[in-house]
Amino acid sequence: MLCLGFKNEHFLQEKRISPVSKKALLFNTGSILDYVALYFLISTAVDKGVNHQVPTLNEYGFIAITLLSWLFGLPYEWKLRWARYEGIVYVLAMIVILFIYISIEIPG
Repeated sequence: MLCLGFKNEHFLQEKRISPVSKKALLFNTGSILDYVALYFLISTAVDKGVNHQVPTLNEYGFIAITLLSWLFGLPYEWKLRWARYEGIVYVLAMIVILFIYISIEIPG
């Protein structure tokens, strides 16, 4: 039998990801995708503002409903620090997008 000189047999065993870390990995991946989606929403609003394209009623409705959804969810997420930060970022981003959309409508 060939001896590789390893005193600890566990070194050769492949590492397994626990179910808890899999859930954390999925949650973190979802959070990253949420921020990517938020980037696209903000960049679309800025692009519309620069090009003076009037937003549609659907766009206003989507941003307003999303803003209300996050506002209503904030009290439940307040206990978890990172969820609180994420909620605050989303609410502020939706407010900024609404202000950009409204500013496009205002002449001058």
